[in-house]
Amino acid sequence: MNTLDYISISQFLGTAFPTQIKNIDLYNGQYLLENPKKEHPVNYPAVYIEFTQTSWEDMTGGLKQGTCIVRIHIVLESFKDTANIHKQSAGMQTSILAHYQLANEITAKLEGFTPVTGLTALTKVEEQNDTNHDQILAEVYSFGYVCIDTSSSAMKSYIDKIITDFQVTGELISLQSLLN
Repeated sequence: MNTLDYISISQFLGTAFPTQIKNIDLYNGQYLLENPKKEHPVNYPAVYIEFTQTSWEDMTGGLKQGTCIVRIHIVLESFKDTANIHKQSAGMQTSILAHYQLANEITAKLEGFTPVTGLTALTKVEEQNDTNHDQILAEVYSFGYVCIDTSSSAMKSYIDKIITDFQVTGELISLQSLLN
């Protein structure tokens, strides 16, 4: 798992939505119904981050770059009835579907964000609705990007050379900006 990218995405979302998102965590099936009694209570809206399979390719100097997919699970509480929404006023329609607005805002903000190990920015490649729940909505978005393997000894040596002259400012930067 790419811990650096998990931290950078979590930090980015927490900063962009400090009051809207109540919980950010690694995805581990938290909202699935198979065994709800073993799960900890969660405040919604929640965002779960899941890293799927990465395909790695060799680069020069012993470095590797990968095609990465990160899935963002946006879980929202919803007790609103959407049946016959077409018969409701425009204001009521907006109110009933307001929970989807946050999901749209989160995905729009992530589109173009570059995680720490990213050589390219996140690009939305897939969207799914998980409709197997009674009182929550789960929207799952997949984002693709090209990343670099920071665990190799070649990369650690390269980063050590860069860090020697690097001035710490407290700002989150991308690995791409370090490599340039």
